[in-house]
Amino acid sequence: MQAYEDIFNQRGRSYHLAMEKYPDAREEEFHAAVKRLNQATKSTIVDLPAGGGYLQQYLSEEINYLAYDFSGEFNDNHSNIKKCKESKVDIDDESIDEVVSLAALHHIVARKDFYSEMYRILKDGGRLIIADAIAGSRIDEFLNGFLDQWNSMGHRGRFIKEEDLNEIREAGFNVKMKTEKYHWNFDSKASAMDFFRLLFCLDLNPLDQEIMIAFKKLGVVEASGFSVKWELGFLTCEK
Repeated sequence: MQAYEDIFNQRGRSYHLAMEKYPDAREEEFHAAVKRLNQATKSTIVDLPAGGGYLQQYLSEEINYLAYDFSGEFNDNHSNIKKCKESKVDIDDESIDEVVSLAALHHIVARKDFYSEMYRILKDGGRLIIADAIAGSRIDEFLNGFLDQWNSMGHRGRFIKEEDLNEIREAGFNVKMKTEKYHWNFDSKASAMDFFRLLFCLDLNPLDQEIMIAFKKLGVVEASGFSVKWELGFLTCEK
């Protein structure tokens, strides 16, 4: 399995371009994460790995937002995002209220060390919110199937299984999981295809017909605009 840093040192700019061109495409996904946060006045929330800091626009302005990422490629125009290691973040013990880790766990290699580090920086009662694909789901099939086929780096993510919940518990957390189903939304089919090509760096250039086959396996809605069905497992881990 390739590490997050290795992947996004090469794919980070394409990913960020997708998020810049279509900033609202994943709005429902970010809201699914944010609704799990307390967002108490002046609380401190860590976004890790933050990518280009996309979560921040969905948080209250009163939140103390801290962004960290394992890759340097998201730092070009985001001086507020600090680079860190999976097992070491430059944050004091028990100083953070909540941590959000969105759609990245499947590329974290040192998972037990990551969970332990999150436990270290969280206050008593603090929470780690993790969202990622569930093993055996249609998102797993898309990422480790279609994406693996059409990205020159391949894609072999390790998705959420019961053993992950056990490892989180071993780190000291109480953990609950719920699957959230929602949509990635676009104004047109062409915009959706462009977004997927950029976000997933489909540099082996699948035909539009190939992408449409993948879309239909995920599920689409063509009422007003064009939406692709998506889903992740959301883990709420409380210290």
